[in-house]
Amino acid sequence: MCVLILGAGLMGAGISQVSVHKGLTVILKDTTEESISRGHEQVYKSLDTKVKKRALTSFERDVTMSNLSVQLESGFLSADIVIEAVSGDINKTQSPQGGGGGPFRSVDSMGAERLVSIMRRFEDVYGNRLAPCQLLLDHAKDSSKKFYEWPLKLNAQMTNNG
Repeated sequence: MCVLILGAGLMGAGISQVSVHKGLTVILKDTTEESISRGHEQVYKSLDTKVKKRALTSFERDVTMSNLSVQLESGFLSADIVIEAVSGDINKTQSPQGGGGGPFRSVDSMGAERLVSIMRRFEDVYGNRLAPCQLLLDHAKDSSKKFYEWPLKLNAQMTNNG
């Protein structure tokens, strides 16, 4: 399984480290070389700490790191699941397709039905803590529903009321 993680900051690097340690192939993507380097280094240091504590061998660390690749250039790669680990204003957060919307637009572009299918596979392996929520299930049943519309409507209400 290939996981694309958007954002190489603290959260994105942490998710990457856990994912590669569990044997998943991970693509860590960010907008600057500095961010990518820092995220990659954070994953390496975390695994290296395990080597120093003798929880991993250096060979296991290196094999684990081989499952992590980084991407700086624009474009959207093929992945089984996309995790957006980008912080900031919901209207300024960049989605894989560009523009605002953050994780809401990512779910809309992937399709709620596909995300539910992926989450069901995770649920089978890891238990019900990864079960899709009812809102996501409702969106999967009705493809005309879009998550991205919700933050735009909420923002408009807050602007009009504020």
